[in-house]
Amino acid sequence: MDVACCMLYVTPELCRISCSKRSPALVYCVIAEVVRTRLRVELGKNKKYRSFGQTLARVWREEHMRGLYGGLSAHLCRVVPNTIIMFLVYEHCVRWFGKET
Repeated sequence: MDVACCMLYVTPELCRISCSKRSPALVYCVIAEVVRTRLRVELGKNKKYRSFGQTLARVWREEHMRGLYGGLSAHLCRVVPNTIIMFLVYEHCVRWFGKET
């Protein structure tokens, strides 16, 4: 097998595809991550957050959009490179095994 065939390159097109495919789902999922984190981190007897729905309503009431989407940019910085790697591995496997899907 040709060595050039096995080379993997991160191109601007691959970065754009990764961002465009992962970001819309992340916009919806980050809300669940915020609620899950708030429920998990809280300790003590006087629990401020009791359930998913109650936590979601409380965060919306007290902090609005800023509270629900806090940390979105940091989450994107973590997820987008992982998506790029996933696309690279997929492309490499397609070339390695010689099949187009």
